Amino acid sequence: LNETGTLAPQPEQQMTSTPPPSSGASSQPATSGENTKTMSVRFDILNNPVSRGSDQNITITVSDAASNESIPGATITGKLLYPGDNYVKDFAGTTDPNGQFVYHWTIGKNGDGGELTIEAQVVAPGYESQLAKSAFQINEG
Repeated sequence: LNETGTLAPQPEQQMTSTPPPSSGASSQPATSGENTKTMSVRFDILNNPVSRGSDQNITITVSDAASNESIPGATITGKLLYPGDNYVKDFAGTTDPNGQFVYHWTIGKNGDGGELTIEAQVVAPGYESQLAKSAFQINEG
């Protein structure tokens, strides 16, 4: 009942009220005719969950969102936000010819168990930069 009653009138109201403000122009700033494409960032986490004291690998794959072609040479600046918000580990690198960046490290033996968040800022020429996030569980056992 609510879906048909509210969905039909709302798009008409939005169509008449959206064009006059310059919201479209502010969300897509003009960059002197340069096309900026959208990238896709995927995380492949080797172990989820992982035990404290164990090795962990993450592979970050960067590709063109439209064509799915890999993006070599993308710059990745990331951080690992450990459970308990008491430790942050920074990492950085560049994607290889296959559009992949692999980061390997050892989970601390004495850290808190819980969810570890991965954040990666990805930048590549001709593409909009992207902040991507993922997470995995750390077991205390």
